[in-house]
Amino acid sequence: MKARFGGGRNLVNITAGIQRKILINTAIIAFSITIVLMVVMIFFMRSLTGTILMETMQPMAKSASQSVEGNLHMMADRIFMIGDTAVFTDPNTSKQDKQLLLDKAKSGIEFVWLALYSPDGILYTGSTDSPENISDRKQFEQLKTTENLVIDDTYISDNGLEIIIGTPIFDQNGKLEYYLLGSYKYDVINDVLSNINIGKTGTAFIINRDGKFMAHKDVQKVSNEETIFDYYGKSLETESMVTQITHGETGIVKEGNFTHKRYFSFSPVRGTQWALVVTAPQNDFMSAANRAILVSLFITCMLLLLSALMMLRLSRKIQRPLGRVTERISTLAEGDLHTSIEVEHTNDETEILSQALANTVQSVNSYTMELSRVLAELSQSNLDVAVKGNFYGDFIVMKNSLNQIINFLNQVVYAIRQAAVEVSVTSYEVQEDAIQIERGSSGQAESLEKLNRETVIIEENVDEINNQSEEMRKLMEDVVSNISTGKENMDN
Repeated sequence: MKARFGGGRNLVNITAGIQRKILINTAIIAFSITIVLMVVMIFFMRSLTGTILMETMQPMAKSASQSVEGNLHMMADRIFMIGDTAVFTDPNTSKQDKQLLLDKAKSGIEFVWLALYSPDGILYTGSTDSPENISDRKQFEQLKTTENLVIDDTYISDNGLEIIIGTPIFDQNGKLEYYLLGSYKYDVINDVLSNINIGKTGTAFIINRDGKFMAHKDVQKVSNEETIFDYYGKSLETESMVTQITHGETGIVKEGNFTHKRYFSFSPVRGTQWALVVTAPQNDFMSAANRAILVSLFITCMLLLLSALMMLRLSRKIQRPLGRVTERISTLAEGDLHTSIEVEHTNDETEILSQALANTVQSVNSYTMELSRVLAELSQSNLDVAVKGNFYGDFIVMKNSLNQIINFLNQVVYAIRQAAVEVSVTSYEVQEDAIQIERGSSGQAESLEKLNRETVIIEENVDEINNQSEEMRKLMEDVVSNISTGKENMDN
């Protein structure tokens, strides 16, 4: 029986394995849920931060570009105001008078230099630092093409960075007389950028349609004539932004991967070929989100620990009664049918299992006791017995088989008794015939003949007895075989 069912120690190990499986599977599920929730939370936190940045940076870029436009328009208005003076178009005004007017205008407004240029771009009169010739400049071509005010790109001179604004001056007949150019200090634009603060490393700058820095908090980048591609790299996003700036569009682009993403919001500076760009990495605004994620992770870990303790307690509540049930099953497999079973009152499947085991042991015990009683009577040659009681399932076959064996043995015994009676009757008849032979000598011959016939009959009866004895012997062998089979069934 041990070889068939295994030892009790293995069943105890199985229940311990169930406890481990419950804990491991629960830990895996909880850990997987935590990872998924953290990934989802990080994804949505970063997405939310990106959405907020996009909604915040676009108005900021527009507002900053409008501030730059305001400053440039203010400078342009000053140039318009100076160029609208009739002295410049009056043929009776000397060159010296025009120079005096320029000097007076320069002293009242913060110009680096202020000068008049002839229609061919040669200096007519102006400040000492004025360029002698502007015909090779891009601004000069734009002045001739547009015949309107033009703001040149940031210009590098011995005085540092300058912003040059020029406008044509026409006489009363609409004839071009001069080009009035004035150079402002770069600080006028840089002050606007300095007031734009976004994130820890966010910044604002102005670029032209080639992506070249026209203004930046780091003045050295403008002095070195760096481009946005030199600093942020050339990518599809930055190229797309410069293309949109070339078309005077307003928008926002993002470049980089999920963990290192940067946003660029741009807005054109009207009246120029520039665009103001506000940029910031997303990680600058993830500090609060990261703190929230860390706090959530800590709380989740604490909840996982608490859940693990609760699952450990629950698994022990399951394992202990289940261990007692499996231990009783192991003793049952070893042949112990009499030890009682304590029903586990756990209000779950363990209670059902223990109750079913108790009922099974009780039923098997009653079956074996009844079968043992009947076999004991048979071993004492008592055939007046029968298996009684209610049997269920496969035990009904055992009950019916043993009752059939008992009935068969009773039939065999009855047949033996009948044969013995017939032998006794035949012997009596032989004895009577012998007495008659002895008393009647006269009929000896007849008696001998009759005796001979009787002898033949006796021989036939003896043969029949022998045949019946042989049949009885075979029946007894069948009985012994059936008893052995019944015993084997009882052992099983």
